Parts: sequence; C-alpha cells; structure tokens
Amino acid sequence: MNDLPGVAARPRIVAVMGSTGCGKSAWLKRELDAANPKRLLIWDYSPVLEYEDRATYLSLTDMIRASSGATFRVAYAAPIDAGRRRQAFELFCRAALRAGRCTVVVEELRYVTTPSRSPDSWAALVMVGRKAGLQIYGTSQRPSHVDKDFLGNCTQLHCGQLGYDADVETMSREMRLSAEEREKLLHLPPLQWMHRDRESGQLLHGKIDFPKRNKAPAI
Repeated sequence: MNDLPGVAARPRIVAVMGSTGCGKSAWLKRELDAANPKRLLIWDYSPVLEYEDRATYLSLTDMIRASSGATFRVAYAAPIDAGRRRQAFELFCRAALRAGRCTVVVEELRYVTTPSRSPDSWAALVMVGRKAGLQIYGTSQRPSHVDKDFLGNCTQLHCGQLGYDADVETMSREMRLSAEEREKLLHLPPLQWMHRDRESGQLLHGKIDFPKRNKAPAI
C-alpha cells in the first residue's frame, strides 16, 4: 500500500494474558466487535475455530491472497506440527506487514515464540509495524513463555487469572504493579481482570459478564 501512516503513527500493541477459562478470549472479542476493523488477520491456535463468527477461515495461501484486498476479515487455523507451524507463522507475519493498515490477532504466542526467541517476521510486526498501520493483539496462557520483543513493546497489558507464580511475576513486572496490586493479581478470581495502559499509566480493574439466558418455561 502507498498511503501507510509512517513514523508519526501511534502504536497499539495489546497483550491479552491469562490461564484457560479466565475470559481473555471473551474480552478480546468484545474489543474487536467495538473496533469493527475492516481489515483483520487472525492466527488461531484452537481446534474449535474460535473466530468463525467474526472471520472467514482460509488456507494460508488464500489468506495471503485475501490480505491484498481493500477489506478482509480472515483467519487461519495454525498447524499442530511444530515445524509446519513455524513456517506458516513466518508467512503469516510477512503477509500482515505487507498488507499494512490492519488489525492482527495472534492466539497463544507461546507456541510460536519463546522468552529468548522472537521470529524475525514477528519482531518486525511488533517493533516497526506501527509504521505500516498495524494494530496487534497477542494472547497467551503463559506470559513467562512469551518473547520479550512483544511484551516490551506493548502499549497495553490485559491480564486475567494466572496459574503459575512465574507468570504472575512476569505480568507484575511488565504492568509495574505495586506489592498490593501484585497480591490482587496473584489471587484474581476467574473472569476478573487487570489492565494497564502504559502510555497513560492508568490501571483498570474489571470483570467479564456474560448475558443471562432466559430459562426455558417449566412444562
């Protein structure tokens, strides 16, 4: 694209962290629904096609082709095999950087990065992607297993319940939590969350509430 934002663009890179069942996917989906991006690329590491009501699942080749269009909302189901997954993730990230001006979602980062390793194409997304107009959401159940390039460049950090002390330590450090706030994170109940905006310094607390379903009438 020829009309990319350039160096003046403000970054939006959001870490969405928390153990399984903590509500992070529900929070992220509500973020996407509110923003309603016209150009959306999703890397989904889930056997249930987590985003099929918000995006069209395509093969990697078809996704790359679709990402050259004016509008697209497409998802790719990542391979289980580690070797195939690494190759596919490289191509996915390159496609996102080339497309520009889009929202990128990467589910379960610990399967494609490590604390000491950030694939070159992914590092490019999080370190210079703002110049291409990219907004990035990355999720993981284990933040202590996620690459430092991503966590260090996040503009916002959203965190639900965590199952391991190492993960609490990682998020407490990245979110700049006080000792009291760290204790709250350590004992956070399911569906409750803490959210740090690094630019404003604001720390928010909240809870995912699901709409109540009407009970079937008694017969």
